[in-house]
Amino acid sequence: MKIDLLFDPFGATWTDVQSGAVAAEGEGFDGVWVYDHLAGSVHGQDRVLESWTTLTAIAATVPRIAIGPMVLNVANRDAGTLGVMAATLQEISEGRLLLGLGAGGGWDTPYAAEQVAFGRPVPADAVRRSAVESTVTTLRSVL
Repeated sequence: MKIDLLFDPFGATWTDVQSGAVAAEGEGFDGVWVYDHLAGSVHGQDRVLESWTTLTAIAATVPRIAIGPMVLNVANRDAGTLGVMAATLQEISEGRLLLGLGAGGGWDTPYAAEQVAFGRPVPADAVRRSAVESTVTTLRSVL
């Protein structure tokens, strides 16, 4: 059995996350995950650490544990750019990246406000699911 930890980046500092990652590895945990959000306000915080930057820093800080976004919202990054980002992080982490993808929340969730704040539409569920499929296709071609 593998046991991973989910780090909450809302309101956290890099020092908090770094200390947690070092402790997690030292205690024998198998991996750490972070949420993929770009606005702290969706969880009532002033800030949030961006997931890819945080995961890259964790990968460079601890040499053993797996890392990954706790469901990466495909609306947050262009699929081709995401493919290059994932390949880079996979290299930096020496193969420890586990990539979880998702469609993001709809209008009936607090996460819609995050997309609106960045000037992005919040399409219907079927459209967002199709975006995940399209992203997977692009990632496979890039990777």
